[in-house]
Amino acid sequence: MLCSSGTVFSGGGGDPPSGIKADERLFISAVRSFQGGHWGTSVRWFGEFIRTQSNSPRHSLAILLMAQSHFQQRSFKEAYTALANGFSNAGPLEGEFLFWMAECRMSQGNLEAAAQYYRKLLREYPESNRKAETIVALANVLARQNDWIKVVENLRAANVLFTKPGALDAGNEVGLEGVLLLGQALLEQGDLLSSYSTLELLPEDLLPNQNWRRILLRAKIAAERGEVDQALLMGDQLRTIAEQEGWSDKLVSSYQLRAELYERKLEWGKAAREYAHLLNDRLSPAIRTHAFFNVVKLRVRGGDFSGALSTLRDIRQQINLELLHPIADYIAGEIYLLMHLSGGEGRLSLASEYFEKIKLQTRNELLQAHALWGLARCQILDGEVMRAIESMQNCLEISKSKHLRAWVQYNLALEHSRQGVHGAASLMFRNVRTNVLKVTSKELMNAALFMQFKSTLAGHNVSGAEILLGEMRGQRGVSYLREALLAMAQEKIDRGERGAANKIFVEFRRGDPSSNLLAAADLEEIRLMVIDRKWAKVITAYDIWLKKYPRHQSRPEVFFDRAWALAQSGQAENAVKSFNELIKIRPNIRQAFMAKMWLADRAYNSMTNQLTAEKLYKDIYGATNCPPSIRHRAGMMAGRAAIKRQGFSDARNAFKSLIDDEKVKTKSPQIHIEAFFALGDLTIMELGEEAQGQIKKLTQATNAFDGIIQESPTNAVAARAWGRIGDCCLRVSGEQPAYLKHAQMAYEKALAITEPIPVNVRSQSRIGLAYALERQASGEGRAKILQESVDHLLAVYFGRDLKVTEKQDPYWRAQSGLIALRLLEQLGSFDEALKICEDMKRDFPGMQPGLRLRTERLRQLKDKNP
Repeated sequence: MLCSSGTVFSGGGGDPPSGIKADERLFISAVRSFQGGHWGTSVRWFGEFIRTQSNSPRHSLAILLMAQSHFQQRSFKEAYTALANGFSNAGPLEGEFLFWMAECRMSQGNLEAAAQYYRKLLREYPESNRKAETIVALANVLARQNDWIKVVENLRAANVLFTKPGALDAGNEVGLEGVLLLGQALLEQGDLLSSYSTLELLPEDLLPNQNWRRILLRAKIAAERGEVDQALLMGDQLRTIAEQEGWSDKLVSSYQLRAELYERKLEWGKAAREYAHLLNDRLSPAIRTHAFFNVVKLRVRGGDFSGALSTLRDIRQQINLELLHPIADYIAGEIYLLMHLSGGEGRLSLASEYFEKIKLQTRNELLQAHALWGLARCQILDGEVMRAIESMQNCLEISKSKHLRAWVQYNLALEHSRQGVHGAASLMFRNVRTNVLKVTSKELMNAALFMQFKSTLAGHNVSGAEILLGEMRGQRGVSYLREALLAMAQEKIDRGERGAANKIFVEFRRGDPSSNLLAAADLEEIRLMVIDRKWAKVITAYDIWLKKYPRHQSRPEVFFDRAWALAQSGQAENAVKSFNELIKIRPNIRQAFMAKMWLADRAYNSMTNQLTAEKLYKDIYGATNCPPSIRHRAGMMAGRAAIKRQGFSDARNAFKSLIDDEKVKTKSPQIHIEAFFALGDLTIMELGEEAQGQIKKLTQATNAFDGIIQESPTNAVAARAWGRIGDCCLRVSGEQPAYLKHAQMAYEKALAITEPIPVNVRSQSRIGLAYALERQASGEGRAKILQESVDHLLAVYFGRDLKVTEKQDPYWRAQSGLIALRLLEQLGSFDEALKICEDMKRDFPGMQPGLRLRTERLRQLKDKNP
């Protein structure tokens, strides 16, 4: 065998003997250069010999040695080319040629080609001196391909080479390498016992590199056995050996191993400190990148958000890691979002800023898509639902990641469901399920199926929901089946199908539903009693429930519902006592504030205790920890209670406070609008008799209503506000006739709104316009103006403006009819007036006595004015 360390001739150095021919002298000189490690010189001299001595019996040997010289210089391509070109004439050296061709391909990273040459060598030259070396080399190729089963098969088939007596001394490098590889392969397959036994075959004294690998494998075996502390001690040994030998790559592996071991122990801080050793500028960008992001991950897991953000700042300061800066910004956004969810104040805006930055600056579409998804989650948490939907739609336009698309589509469908667009939500959940099948996320598929069911049910498509429920019944391991059964039972209760609901409850209770679901099912069965108004049974059932589920999260709601049931049963004093008990025990929860509202409403409805009601409402409104919907309603009711006791100044302050509160505007927009209306209506009530006082109050009222119009100039709210402005102007027109025109204009603007307007708002504006026109009717054009007024009244009476789906408002129809009768009488249109009288006597039985008198008068007038 001739390899890089072999010799050709025995004897010392020096020049070749003088009697040797020139070609022999050239070959011997080349060999001596080769043996001395002068690879460049040996390449040149072997090359010259090959060109000039093509018929020499040493020609193939020269090619082999020249190829090895190239190999030693890492010129793998040149080495392989020389071997491949000379292989056909290699003769007895074919086995050597195959071995080095395999080595070249291995070094070039062409593992498949290397494996083919190694296998060919073993197959065609079974007695080769290279057999053991080739078996181990082939095992190395298979290990790099992670084909651990074949590694074991190949090495065990040749086990005799490595385990026969005396074979595994410290000098048998090939045998030692084979045993180490076999131990690693068995470990990778999870055969810890066999791996440990194999490593025991190694001699005690090994070279440092071999000993390091043995310790590494033993450490991994110990970790898999759960002996993590022992593995950490071995990790210390590995680090020490790597430091002593100056092995930077093995030192990196030592720190990585120790970090992984600390992760197993859930000691996130210690794991992060191990990775922090790999942030050294002298290490490669790939190693530092891996270390940076592991440090961030581990600090986040340990709750050290500040440390994680500090590490990300360090990444952004590394110029040679510039490509990672956008990723670092994205992760910073995710951390700030996580901090917000953990209760951190002011973190949501910081998360949004980072996501916005990435969305605008990076050209990486995948990162942009993730940033848009992060931004959408921030917007949802901030209540900006429409912007969140836009962000998710933009994410879907650019994202090619099926996993991300599935989650974004799922959350987009959730938002549609929350907004009540159940048909679109159901379709989107179905699309998510189609995509999820391709990305194999069973959790998401189950969630999407359940939400498709819920959306279908919420859209009152019960038959479609039952089909989906049947699909859930037919699948194994669907985690939401019992939740779906409970939801279907609730729907059946709402639809009055008690028998069907009870059957579902029977199915629900089969198997082993969770305690939370059982508690919810019990509450639904209590709801059946509530519907029947069986208050004694309801109260008893609530008592049993509270005893049965002493730690359930819904206890406050149940305690509240029990108190409410006491009130419904006529036990008002017991209800008051229960509500006060809830307030005392848990003063800051939602149900406590609901209890306070019940007590306040009770005082308000008593008609004699408005001051107490107002005080209770103010207390609730002043509690900043009160849920916005309850708090803002309390503020509104405080103003109304003040009006009831004629405390107009206090009422005005209450309504102004709601108008000026930005949180009311964003969280409770309907209350914000109602406060404007209430303030305007209050001002109308306060209109004085003096002209100057009227104008001042009129201005205050119209300013309040104008504030509504400015916010929503084209919708039904604006129409209602214009109608109120018309009412104000009409109210003062008795003293200020010029305001009749202003009233007319306001009513006309209300009716000119193109968006859908409620029937009662439209009717009131037409009747107001009719009044304004009537009061302006005088002189020669009086009849024409009165007829125009009548036309508006009859438009309300006959429902001229009604859409197919709308119904007349009985109150305004009756009012418009009565006013029309009066005006028709003035116009002398007695026949038309009489027809309306007959209609109204039929449609409004309670008004018949007055209408009969009016009918008699109209007939008398008609007779006098034929």
